[in-house]
Amino acid sequence: MSFSEDFQKRARLNFAEGRVKIYALTFKAFIRLCGDIPIQRVSTYDVGTINQLLAKEVSPVTLNIDLRSLRAAFNDAKRLRFIDENPFQDVKLARLPNTEAPSLSEVEF
Repeated sequence: MSFSEDFQKRARLNFAEGRVKIYALTFKAFIRLCGDIPIQRVSTYDVGTINQLLAKEVSPVTLNIDLRSLRAAFNDAKRLRFIDENPFQDVKLARLPNTEAPSLSEVEF
């Protein structure tokens, strides 16, 4: 069983269905971009490549969700001692565009 399958199996026991679906989609994108390589072989270079490729395909919000999901999964792998270091630990999240929060005017209120 691969780490992604093992992680998703444990996630189904601990997280809501929506979160589990996010992990599944994130791992699917990861494997598509990097190949189905052993978790011990994922490097910070791979992380940079994934970051750049995903940034071309998805919105900054989705990119950040994917990066946080992978960071969490690799933290779990580190906790379980599959890996010594998390290559996603120091990844910088995408900068989000400034948007004004929705608000009501006095008349609308």
